[in-house]
Amino acid sequence: MNIKFLSIALLLCCSSSAFADAIYGMQNYSKRSAIQSTSAKPIIINVSEQKNSGAYSKAIEELKIKIASEPSNYILYVNLIDLYINSGMFDPAFQELMNLAALNDKKLLSSNVFISLKKLNNNIKSQVRYSVASSNYLICSSIINIILNDYKTAEKCLNIVISKPNISHHLIESINFVYNKTKNYSEAVSCLDEILKKNPSDINAKKSRAFYLIKLNKNKGALNDFSEILFQNPDDQQVFYEIYKILKSQKKSEKEFVNYFVKNLKFTEEQTFDSLSSILLNNEDYSSAEFYAQKLIKKYPDNANGYIVLSEIYRKQGKLKESYEILQKVKDKADDKNSIAKYNVLSAKLSEQPVKEAVTLMNNALYSQALEVLDSADPDNLYVILNKSVCYYYLNNKQKALELANTAMSFYPKNPDVFYNFAFLFFNENDLESSRNYLNSALKINPSHKKALILQDSINKAEADKLIDQILACLDSQNYNEAMRLINKALSINSKDSFLYLYKGITYIAQSNYAASTAMLYKAIDLDKSNFLAYYYLAVAFDNLSEFSNALENYKIFVNKLPKDAYQESEKYEYAKLRIEKLSAK
Repeated sequence: MNIKFLSIALLLCCSSSAFADAIYGMQNYSKRSAIQSTSAKPIIINVSEQKNSGAYSKAIEELKIKIASEPSNYILYVNLIDLYINSGMFDPAFQELMNLAALNDKKLLSSNVFISLKKLNNNIKSQVRYSVASSNYLICSSIINIILNDYKTAEKCLNIVISKPNISHHLIESINFVYNKTKNYSEAVSCLDEILKKNPSDINAKKSRAFYLIKLNKNKGALNDFSEILFQNPDDQQVFYEIYKILKSQKKSEKEFVNYFVKNLKFTEEQTFDSLSSILLNNEDYSSAEFYAQKLIKKYPDNANGYIVLSEIYRKQGKLKESYEILQKVKDKADDKNSIAKYNVLSAKLSEQPVKEAVTLMNNALYSQALEVLDSADPDNLYVILNKSVCYYYLNNKQKALELANTAMSFYPKNPDVFYNFAFLFFNENDLESSRNYLNSALKINPSHKKALILQDSINKAEADKLIDQILACLDSQNYNEAMRLINKALSINSKDSFLYLYKGITYIAQSNYAASTAMLYKAIDLDKSNFLAYYYLAVAFDNLSEFSNALENYKIFVNKLPKDAYQESEKYEYAKLRIEKLSAK
């Protein structure tokens, strides 16, 4: 455990047996980090990593905290977007605008929100002509106009951006969002053509263009675009599947179909069968996937993927016995990292206890694989829902984690594990008050809930830690009465903290109450025998009590336990050596 050490230098002016008790100089070596927390407290909103934005940063943080407590107050989201834009933080502004657009699609925005958005849009318009970041302003305005149902202005904003020499990295995403709303696919293709003139290698622009060509029934052009992309990026499964669909619509024979990939895209036959079987499986075209998996197994029996695909197809069809038998054949053939991972996931899915298998994967931080296992299990099972919530949290999709927690609560409103799950989420976001409230609800239902009791200890430590900086400040300013009050308050929350007893012992020394200090320092040592400062101050207390044998013993322990790199404690080290020499002479 990392520990917080208190550096207090005593001005120990020696006489034969007494020492001055003046205390000065307080410094932390290292911050106790038993409680790890993320920087973004709210788990409801999903924003990008923030940059320091000067005067706006504090307002942004305060607003995010308010949103966490009022997640349905969507005007607050508009205010947050406004702050982001004014501080030049366009990435999180764009993301929050997209979130608002999604809420609008669900008919969740009130008329007051639209009024606020109109005001924001007017502010943006006033800044566009004077700003070097005009493209970013216009992109934000285009999304707002879509929310406000002003499709014509939304398209106009994007056309202005496209005419500029520098392309914003949100432009392609904005084009896709706007033109899929307006269904003006021809204009979308024209916009993307302009982008490709400036940057012919822009894969995202070319991919979007191909999708719009399909919507316009121009499959030949789409096939050419997709083929160029796949030639450069042979692992792009989405593009591979789009090519497959176009060729299938052209009623190509199986031989012609495979030859297209072999001749035009330089795939081998084995790679073609392998990719097709996996991609068709992922797109739930099970009959076609089975056809190519059988081809792969027949022609290339050492390729593990054919067996894995076939086993997964049988599993999805409920043929668990056949699935298991096929999977056993692949056990010794899975010789690369990818196929081994697929084998492990499928093996877990076939287990009678998918939740148990998922937890094992989660314990090894394999959250994506655990989600795959859980996705195959009963979606209404409480522990499937709760473990998926935890997986999404660790995969940094905190909004999804909270949504699943709310789903669990709606299904099982009196289950202590549901309350514990909420307590876990809020604790990891450092919202200790909310975490404790949910935890108390869990323990009210089940007072012996093991995980809840462990989390309760962690919350106690975290709350006590929040008082430590105040305690140190009081000791530094010699406000010992306030220091003692805060120490006792911290101990009432967490009575198992060695350093709180150390601080209490030091406070007693500062008040010349040496006998009381020894009791506190012994308690600190009982809790943590590596707390070397407790030995030092125990020696000081005994020295002042003229119990020199005890003082000598503890000075020696301190010197032996002092870490070699603890150079900040050199004054104590030198003083302890001096007292050891003098007391040994006695």
